[in-house]
Amino acid sequence: MVISWRYHLPRARYIFSQCFDGEILMRPVPRDYDFSVAHWEYIYLYQTVGFVKAFFQGRC
Repeated sequence: MVISWRYHLPRARYIFSQCFDGEILMRPVPRDYDFSVAHWEYIYLYQTVGFVKAFFQGRC
């Protein structure tokens, strides 16, 4: 089971699927995200760069 921020779950799922062949259960941290537009832009950019990094790092 992986528990993380809702916006991080897609990248976490990708990373864990590269390292683990079993079933992966993803659960978000239960909270509201009342971020500003600028903060959401930062999160989007950060997660996108993180996906690119994970792709180039390859499997575990």
